[in-house]
Amino acid sequence: MAVTPTDPDLTMNRNLTSRIVAVLAALVLSLSSPLVFAQQTPPPLPPAIQAALLSGNAAQIQQAITTLSQGNAQRAAQLAGQVASAAQNLIGTNPVAAAAGASAATFIASQPAVIAAAPGAAAQIAAVSAAIANSPTVIQTAPQIAAAIAVSASAIAAQPAVMIAAPVMAAQIAIATAAISNNAAVVAVAPQVTQQVGVNINVVTTNPVVIAAAPQVVQLVQQQTQSTSQNNQGQTPSNNNNNNNQQNDQNNNSGNPLNPADRSG
Repeated sequence: MAVTPTDPDLTMNRNLTSRIVAVLAALVLSLSSPLVFAQQTPPPLPPAIQAALLSGNAAQIQQAITTLSQGNAQRAAQLAGQVASAAQNLIGTNPVAAAAGASAATFIASQPAVIAAAPGAAAQIAAVSAAIANSPTVIQTAPQIAAAIAVSASAIAAQPAVMIAAPVMAAQIAIATAAISNNAAVVAVAPQVTQQVGVNINVVTTNPVVIAAAPQVVQLVQQQTQSTSQNNQGQTPSNNNNNNNQQNDQNNNSGNPLNPADRSG
């Protein structure tokens, strides 16, 4: 049996997590160094990407970014960052498009070439996308996509280059994705998300650079992941393969190079 969402302890835990994530997101984004897309007035999205974003089709967004970046990883990171920022503004009015934008942005940011060329930008894309996926509106509308974003974003945070370039942000991504993987609605449609995100979170929270940069955040993440394990012990992952196939089809991220099952370290 799945944990009942109305359980008082679980409800209190989720409320606390939401407050923590909101405070940390504001703190980290305000302290982080400016990246190519973190501007007061972001440049408008190219028409092809804007149209794809508003259609709510992650595959079309990815294709538009890939085409316009022309193999330039820095440019791909810039465009993915613009998409993530634009998607965040759509949460209230078009959560399907917001989820698709975050999904596409994390897919682009997870590419090894992008991480190698712009690890700080990849971290910020993952952070913004995780915040989108942690939105109650997005979780209610697209819980499977929220789960996939949590896996992709946490995998980005667990990359050595990202933890070196943006250790505080890596910790912030970990706590946001832990909150997503602790959400009963997400776990109901993607039972494997807790384990998949947990593998990546463990890498982040045991990294000496991250611990030194954000010890309090790491402690909060560890508390949240422990709570996740306790709250979801009663769930039966009998349909994991079907749920994962549906998640991959809907999110178009089946080829994610940072899938925990594909990473060697």
